[in-house]
Amino acid sequence: MSILNVQPVLPLPINSKWLLISRTIVPIVNMPAPAGERYEGIADIQQQFYFSPKGGGGLIWGVGPVLSLPTSNQPATETGQYALGPTAVALSAGTKFVYGALVNNLWKIAGSDEHTPINSFFLQPFVSYNFPGGWAITTAPGITANWNAETGQQWTVPLGMGLSKVTVVAKTPVNVMMQYYGNAVRPDGAPAGLVRLQFVLMFPTAK
Repeated sequence: MSILNVQPVLPLPINSKWLLISRTIVPIVNMPAPAGERYEGIADIQQQFYFSPKGGGGLIWGVGPVLSLPTSNQPATETGQYALGPTAVALSAGTKFVYGALVNNLWKIAGSDEHTPINSFFLQPFVSYNFPGGWAITTAPGITANWNAETGQQWTVPLGMGLSKVTVVAKTPVNVMMQYYGNAVRPDGAPAGLVRLQFVLMFPTAK
C-alpha cells in the first residue's frame, strides 16, 4: 500500500499582527483489492486552518479548525462523511534543534450513516537536529487513535527516525527526507511499519 500526500501550505496575511495559515492534505492512495486488482484514487481531503500571530519570537504557534471532506472515490477509503474539529500546532526553532507538535481531533458532523462515524485523533510530535551543510536527523511519528474502534484496536503508535537534507534545485530551496517507522502499537491487520519519503518545495519570503 502506498499513499502520496500532496500538502500545499500557504501563509495568508490577515493584518499586521496575524496570519491565516492554510494547509490542505490530498491523499492519493494505491492499495491491494480483491481478485488481484488495486484501489487507486483520492481519499478524503483534509483542510486545516491556523490563526497564528506574526513575530512570535522563538515560539511559533497556531490554532484553528480542521475539516475532512468526503472526496474518496474508492470503496476501501470511502467514508461519505463530513467531519470537523479543532487543530493546533506549536514549534520552537533554534540553531540546532527544531521541535514541536501538531494535534487535532475530528468528529462526524454530516453525511452517510453506512460507515462508522468518524471520531479520530492525530498527534505528531517532531524533533529535528541540524548539522552543517543542510543535513538533519528528524523524527515526526504520526500517532493516531480511532475512538470508535474496539478496546485494544484504537491506537497506532509508530517509532522511528530518518535523515533530511536541504538543497537547491533549479534555484528553488527543497528539503528531501527519508524516514522509517515501526508501529510499536497497532490494530490487527495494520502494517508493521512504513517508509516515509518527503520532498518539500520552499518559497521563502522577505520579513
